[in-house]
Amino acid sequence: MKNRLYILLLVTAAGQVGTLEKAYAWQMFYRTPVIEGHVVDSTTGQPIENAVLEVKWIINSYTGLEEHIKEAGDKIIITDKSGRYCIPTKTFGHMPLMIIGGSQFHHIEVSVLHPYSEAGGVWWNKTELKYLRKGYTGIYLDFSHLKKADREKCEIKVEDEIRLSGMKRDEYLKDRWVGYQVVLDGRYVNDTLRYDIKMVSLKEKNKEKDFCELPILKDSYFDAISKMGVHLDIDAMFKNIYKTLNEKYALHPEYSKVTQYIKEREIKITKIISDEKK
Repeated sequence: MKNRLYILLLVTAAGQVGTLEKAYAWQMFYRTPVIEGHVVDSTTGQPIENAVLEVKWIINSYTGLEEHIKEAGDKIIITDKSGRYCIPTKTFGHMPLMIIGGSQFHHIEVSVLHPYSEAGGVWWNKTELKYLRKGYTGIYLDFSHLKKADREKCEIKVEDEIRLSGMKRDEYLKDRWVGYQVVLDGRYVNDTLRYDIKMVSLKEKNKEKDFCELPILKDSYFDAISKMGVHLDIDAMFKNIYKTLNEKYALHPEYSKVTQYIKEREIKITKIISDEKK
């Protein structure tokens, strides 16, 4: 009798699993697109070589009735001479079942580092990728989290407002329905999202400030460069920094303080690179 009961439980469990797989077969997996483009100077359009892209894939993870946002993968990418980068595709399980546990893709986020330029973070969530895949650009509204009836009411209201205003969609939406806005930039070619990242040179951004020609010397940038095996002429870089300091700021009241800081950074960065070579 015990043996028969045991076999019955196995069959029942297998049946339940099969039902779940059938119900969620269409969304068991989610694959992010390949994302590629160039990192360029926002003013000149010139490519930026050796920019460091820190890429993170983020998921929603469900445990019981709790939801957690967590990192599910990361990658360092260095731009080549043409400023080109390529973020590979990544596949995630897509089972957003809060009671029994599961997870789903949430977004991709990218931080860009370079000593002489800076850029804001870039990210794409699932909704933005969906709209971009359909060929949308500009400002669109996302009501997908609302109930169907509320969603339809909002969509109708927006279209009526745009029509009555006589304004172009992006112009009208710019300062309205802010909490629902999705700003789309980039374009799909086959299954690849093309997107150029624009960086602002520090010299241009801080042109009204003293020492605007000096680079940002972050440990994380040089650590990433070293780990990826990219050669930087550190001696030449610091030689140019000291030359700029001596030629332009030798009489500046902050000259000694800034020079001391640069010397400390040179020692630390040289150590980072030499440690990675060991």
